[in-house]
Amino acid sequence: MEENITTVVNAMDLNFSTQNVRSLNISTKNIITDQKILAVVGLGSDIIFLSDTRLNSNKQCVPCKEIVKRFYLLGYKFIHNSPLSNRGVGILLKKKVLDNLTVVNTIRDLEGNYILLDIEYKSVKYTIGSVYGANTNEGIHMYNGLKEDIVRLKNSNIILGGDWNCVWDKSRVEENLDVLNMANVPSVQRTNKIHEICDNLSLTDPYRIFYPNSREYTFTPNGANQNNRSRLDFFLISKCLADSVMDVVIPHCLNSATFDHKSVSLRFSKTANNFSFFIKDNYIENSEFSAGVHAAVVECYLVHSRIGPDFTLDIKNDFLIKIGTVNRILGEINDLKTQEILYGQNNFQTLQIEGKRGELMAILEELPTVELLDTLDLEPTPDIFLETLILCVKNYALLEQRRCVKQKNLKKSILISEIKSLKKDSFLTNQEEIRRAELNLTNHVESELKIEFQRISKNSKT
Repeated sequence: MEENITTVVNAMDLNFSTQNVRSLNISTKNIITDQKILAVVGLGSDIIFLSDTRLNSNKQCVPCKEIVKRFYLLGYKFIHNSPLSNRGVGILLKKKVLDNLTVVNTIRDLEGNYILLDIEYKSVKYTIGSVYGANTNEGIHMYNGLKEDIVRLKNSNIILGGDWNCVWDKSRVEENLDVLNMANVPSVQRTNKIHEICDNLSLTDPYRIFYPNSREYTFTPNGANQNNRSRLDFFLISKCLADSVMDVVIPHCLNSATFDHKSVSLRFSKTANNFSFFIKDNYIENSEFSAGVHAAVVECYLVHSRIGPDFTLDIKNDFLIKIGTVNRILGEINDLKTQEILYGQNNFQTLQIEGKRGELMAILEELPTVELLDTLDLEPTPDIFLETLILCVKNYALLEQRRCVKQKNLKKSILISEIKSLKKDSFLTNQEEIRRAELNLTNHVESELKIEFQRISKNSKT
């Protein structure tokens, strides 16, 4: 294999994910496809490989353009190869990385089995590709085409990911780490073909470097009596890139109940802090959120007001005490909500929360009105005070949003901890408990996904 010479291999600092989407064809599945798109971009990776897209782009030109548009509005450029209705792949490139990334060449096979991009990122050449492996051994010829096209691009840095429809482990089914509750390994022939490609191109499975003996599965059929599991989704990367990988992550549940494959994430850099500097509408509409912002505005006015005949120190301190009461009640409501998440809802706690909200509204009505605040004589000049007020409101709103996010994720964290504990204890003996716990987590993730979808749909209509 003739290779391009690259001297800065460890320049790769992007994060990748791969997801079998189980069709993105919007000609028949409009709302479901929108939810799938939201679940995919929720992975947040810089580059996302998609498989089993079934776009049928030869006949469904307008729907394909609509899919591309939807991904673009959510921050990704979508390049796909899905000419048929039964197969297809695609690659999502986060728009933020395109400043440092150039797509030099694109290779698509005729059947929609794979798409390869010849890219240059920070002056280093890479071949990246999304793969949807053959479902049967009759289609095994696709691996020959894949290898030949990779060789044609002449890059020594290769990152492939997708649903390979076979497993990495070549062991017998009894000892095979990549299958569970199966009479046979999915396809020994296809597995051998994968290893042949890896031997020829010096590729490896990074997941097995980090977790040589772990049992995690990506294909989880939805049927109640389907207990078979297998790790069909994985990355293959050049061995020269392996030292730059920080982790490979298989989540503990499906990213959407509409999928039957888990995602896999390949991390070359630390995951960015998810702290958002923009306030989402769904938090602004929260009654406690708006009450807290209201109190913060009033407090900012009070702190910067001058004492005078019409605004004495006693009046000022009385209002500040009320602000403290507002913050105390908000904390108590937050604690009660946390208890609901930890131990489930009950009528007594619901009544307590409503009672606290009543107290909160009563205290807010006792705070100074806008008319009174406008009459106060303020210490700084108006322009400096306005900047201070804006900063005060922004900081409070951002911190409150972060608290809301942490509270929202608390249930998810509890469910994940339960699954980790079961798997650590014994994966094989706790199979039924693990399946139940993963289903509970999937249902929770799906409910949050639907809430987010409804919010986006509502905002798009207004």
